[in-house]
Amino acid sequence: QMGRETQEYRSGVIFSDDGGITWTPGATVAPLFKDCNECEVVETAGGRLHLNMRTNSGTNRRAIAWSEDGGQTWSEPVLDDRLVEPVCDASLMATDTPDGPLWLFANCASLKRTNETIRASRDEGQTWPIEKVLFPGHSAYPCLARLADGTFACLYERGEQHPYESLAFARFTTKWLEDGAQ
Repeated sequence: QMGRETQEYRSGVIFSDDGGITWTPGATVAPLFKDCNECEVVETAGGRLHLNMRTNSGTNRRAIAWSEDGGQTWSEPVLDDRLVEPVCDASLMATDTPDGPLWLFANCASLKRTNETIRASRDEGQTWPIEKVLFPGHSAYPCLARLADGTFACLYERGEQHPYESLAFARFTTKWLEDGAQ
C-alpha cells in the first residue's frame, strides 16, 4: 500500500473472518526499511502471523515482521540475513505433511534475478536448512502451491537472456527437497 503522506510503499494485511464476504484492513508494518512491499504471510501452528517482505533498502535481504494478534499490530521488521534477494518478489507457504508442518520459500537467491531456489523449514522459518536450486539462470517472481496429489509446484518466470522470456512450471515432492542432491 502507498501512504498518502509519505509516498512510500508499506506492507500489511487485509483479512476476512467470514470466508471472503467482508474484508477488514489490518495494520501496516513500521517503515524501518525503504519500501517494504510484495509481502507473503503465513500462520504458525500457534496462531502467530509471519510476514515476509521485499525491501528496496539496498540490503538485498528479505524483511520479516510478526503479529501476535491476527495482523492488528506488527513487530518492528528485521532483516533476515539467510534470505538473500535481488529486490524481487518471493513466495512463502505453510502446509501440513505427514512429518509435521512444512514451510516453503521460493525466490531468486542471488543479488541478481537469477538462481530460482526453493528453501524448506520444519521449524516455522526459524531455520532454512533445506535448499534446492530450481533454475540457476535468469528468473523471477515465483508462486508456490500445493497440488491435490500432495506434491508441490512453483510457477516462475525464466529465460536465457533475461527473466521475462517465458513461464516455467516446476513440480516437486518433499523427497526431492530433502534428498540432498540437486
